[in-house]
Amino acid sequence: MAVALVFSIEREGFEGFSPKDGRRIDRSLRFTTSRTRFGAVSIRQADRTSIVFSTESASGAILCIARTISEDHSSFGMVDARSAAECKGGGWIKPNVG
Repeated sequence: MAVALVFSIEREGFEGFSPKDGRRIDRSLRFTTSRTRFGAVSIRQADRTSIVFSTESASGAILCIARTISEDHSSFGMVDARSAAECKGGGWIKPNVG
């Protein structure tokens, strides 16, 4: 998600975020626009106000993370979400509670 946030600051939104942009910002990650799969971060949605990524874990679980400009946090889920609204339910990340 840090890569998308850098992009959104540069471009004032997430619209147009592509695998090429992802590689430019962080060469250690492999971005794609194809199906969700292990070893790659799939860009599921990238519009002016929101972005959604998904990937597959080594165990085969589908994971998603989404961010909207209007909210000051990311949402997480275990679904192959195609929109920020679909990426919810948590399940794979525990919040830091002090």
